[in-house]
Amino acid sequence: MNNSYIPAFECRHTLVKHTKPLNTLKLNKDATMLLSGADDGLLLVWNILHGSLEQTISVTFNGPVSAAVWTPISPNRPSTTFAFGCADGTMFAYHQTQEDEPYHTTCLVPAHDGRVETLAFDTHHHRIASAGSGCAKVWQLDMEGENFPPLLSHYANSAAKDISN
Repeated sequence: MNNSYIPAFECRHTLVKHTKPLNTLKLNKDATMLLSGADDGLLLVWNILHGSLEQTISVTFNGPVSAAVWTPISPNRPSTTFAFGCADGTMFAYHQTQEDEPYHTTCLVPAHDGRVETLAFDTHHHRIASAGSGCAKVWQLDMEGENFPPLLSHYANSAAKDISN
């Protein structure tokens, strides 16, 4: 094994749209789509293969987009649903019914008293875990990606910053 080999990378696309610092970047399972969220209150959906912006979701009323996660509820179309959280503690779910249609809001909940710090998704049980304001919560996502009632909450003495696996 030759440890001196360094693979060459080339820039294929420069993705430009956010006007303020990025807070989250999430690739989907097959690395063809990317979610980016920033302090500008925008969640952007990018097609990585084409280097194109597929959709802009503005939630400036809710403050910066602080966390995002793909929530693949359908094994046939793993990039049809995602969730993201904002600085005001709101968590959104979005769903795409047809491949050529935009994503639309299916659900929003006041998830935390402050900033949603991080999100994680369990593909087997369709559960979203969120952390914010010193609290970790688990939510059950239904098969349509339209509802996520809380299952449990755990408050800690210190703030949780990362719950990813």
